[in-house]
Amino acid sequence: MLKECLDVFKKIYEEKGESLILDTYVPAEGSYVLVDRDGAIKEIKELPKQKEPPEDFESFIEKDYLSALIDMNKPIDKKKVIHSNNYYAFWVKKDSIRPDKNGKVKLTQEIIDDYYGLLKAPENKYRKKGLELYEVVEAEIGKPDLEMIERHKDWIKNNIFSIVQDNHLKDDKSYLKIYFDANKEAYQRENRRYVIPNVYNTTDYNVPVEDKIFGLPNDNMGLNAKKPYLENKTRKNTMPYLISTEEVAVQKKFFDYLYNQACLGKSNIYLNEKDGIIALSNNESLKQSFKGYYLRIQKGKELEIHDFDEITGFEAEIEPIELKQYIPVPEKNATDLVYEKVKKLEDVKILINSVFLKKFLITNFFTDAKDIRLNDTKVKEELLRCRTGYFNWFFKGESVAVRSFFAESSLVLIKNSILNRHIPKAIEQFNVRESILNYFEGGERMEQIYEKIFERLSEMINSDTRSTIEDDAMYYYAAGQIAQFLLSLNQSSKPTPALVNPVINARTAQQLQVVLERLYKKYNYAIKYPQRISRLYSMFLLHIPENKKTDSQMLIAGYLDRSLVYEKKNKNEGEAENE
Repeated sequence: MLKECLDVFKKIYEEKGESLILDTYVPAEGSYVLVDRDGAIKEIKELPKQKEPPEDFESFIEKDYLSALIDMNKPIDKKKVIHSNNYYAFWVKKDSIRPDKNGKVKLTQEIIDDYYGLLKAPENKYRKKGLELYEVVEAEIGKPDLEMIERHKDWIKNNIFSIVQDNHLKDDKSYLKIYFDANKEAYQRENRRYVIPNVYNTTDYNVPVEDKIFGLPNDNMGLNAKKPYLENKTRKNTMPYLISTEEVAVQKKFFDYLYNQACLGKSNIYLNEKDGIIALSNNESLKQSFKGYYLRIQKGKELEIHDFDEITGFEAEIEPIELKQYIPVPEKNATDLVYEKVKKLEDVKILINSVFLKKFLITNFFTDAKDIRLNDTKVKEELLRCRTGYFNWFFKGESVAVRSFFAESSLVLIKNSILNRHIPKAIEQFNVRESILNYFEGGERMEQIYEKIFERLSEMINSDTRSTIEDDAMYYYAAGQIAQFLLSLNQSSKPTPALVNPVINARTAQQLQVVLERLYKKYNYAIKYPQRISRLYSMFLLHIPENKKTDSQMLIAGYLDRSLVYEKKNKNEGEAENE
């Protein structure tokens, strides 16, 4: 699949060139110095830490990109004090050129001599297979300019230890990067001299095939003697895969581009022939239908690919989810939720993030559990349990996992809101839950059920005619209503979790009856006008449910809905019983 992604990237790169990478390149914080061909300082830029590509940085941006090491395990300076890769650039950390507490300076004359010595004779850096690669490159671009190297070395030795003070540069722990003025072709040439012999994981795995050299790329690959499990032991050649020097150069460019995107916080990469490359942050979403390849990337010491998939049918526009008030929201406790049709998958992501997961989902799809600062343990548990499924739905269009866990997970979170006394929030969650389940099941799931049960029970408890519970749905709804009324009699005005928990988490009808009987006996003394509650409770006790397992959905619907006992009979009759 990586090959298909590279084909897309290569086509775009051939059209746009280095600008494809440079337009998203973010240099490191530090002091940037440009030295002209006569040895005078031509330009200085102090670059603070950046989150976006800097403006007015044209003199340095391409030079900086072309002068970077592939990684710190592939330096020119074996002491790893100098971090640049060619003789037109010289990178050091500023604390390497000033004395430490013992009076020692990390950058020494010997290190400088060794650095430029290897740039004069790169063949001395490489063993047999690496030397073969270097010789191919040298045959293509020529030998290093020895006179230029010597001139730049002298300038560095004469100026490097005083340049910060002499030019009033920021004296901090950031980079000092010195560049010698030259055209971009010179920088590109010397970049190639460094990159090609070092771009493979190790030259030990290189294999000549006819007139080409194939090897194991370094990008996102850590194969070495300590990781033999990465080898393919069933093949004659046990390497995971081998590619030519031409292919590996393109792959490095691709990974450079991806690393830039990761630095910008754009961790979600979409590629196909039609749309090219689309890079998005977790706060962004695809705006169109998409078929192609997906990569989930992250910035580490190098680019890390955490997920790699083929998307067969992502749709940004969905069949509308109609948000309805299955349980009416009391006006005095109205929430910010707008009950309307949700037509975009991006809006569903925002909805679930805010309604169920306290806005912690979007920013924590891949955060380590220990780093998620969420105090509500139940919400955190559901976030960790369900976030991969949500991610696959919102970013890949795969809803299978969400369809399997949403009903259970959302009910857990509604119960949690009830236990935390957040009743308006619980009603909002209940309504959104029912709307999304209705969308998943493709029909009118429960639209009229709750209202019909409420009206029928209201008629029954306000009538002198003896009535009975008609089915299990009504039975569990009535249980919720009874619990709501009895707990409202608690003198603390708000029922504690210890009182509510046994009700909403009762597993069987028998357990539920025991809990409600206990509450009825406890608060019976406070019932002033017992007619309605007595009728409701009697009907509840007389019904024998077919389903002995508690219907939590109907129980919670009854608990959250308007109170049947406190209901006004009509607008002209004044206050209802007990008010």
